[in-house]
Amino acid sequence: MIRKLTLPALAVVAAIGLAGCTGTPPTDPVPTSTSDHRGEHEHTLVPEPTTTPDREAVAARAVDALTAYGRRDLSYDEWFAQLQPFLDETAVDAYATVNPSRIPAFTIDGPGETADVTTTHAVVDVATSMGRYTIELRRDDASAEWSVTRIQPPN
Repeated sequence: MIRKLTLPALAVVAAIGLAGCTGTPPTDPVPTSTSDHRGEHEHTLVPEPTTTPDREAVAARAVDALTAYGRRDLSYDEWFAQLQPFLDETAVDAYATVNPSRIPAFTIDGPGETADVTTTHAVVDVATSMGRYTIELRRDDASAEWSVTRIQPPN
């Protein structure tokens, strides 16, 4: 009986073989699961996802950022002090030039809806009285906080 091994599985086999030669224990392989799609004797090793983005958390972060952005009643200094903690460092420079009194008045009409989410990037649509705002967010890794890179008003 011949079993097909995927590239990650071959790496694990190689690591185990090399560990036996060097006397050092192998590093922990990527968690895997076996699945049997073609028959009783054929198995494919498939990596299990290590993390799943929390769609509700990223949507809430986008709504909070849009709420801070929409505070056109504040002075520039107060407005920017509230918005800045939500912004990615690249977005800070872009939004530092915004005059909050020029932002059209709007109300948020519901929770954000995640349009696209990966471990490090997200796009959230937020319904407002003006239409849908699109909020783009990023983070360095799954343990980092989401930061806004762009707030796009409705067309």
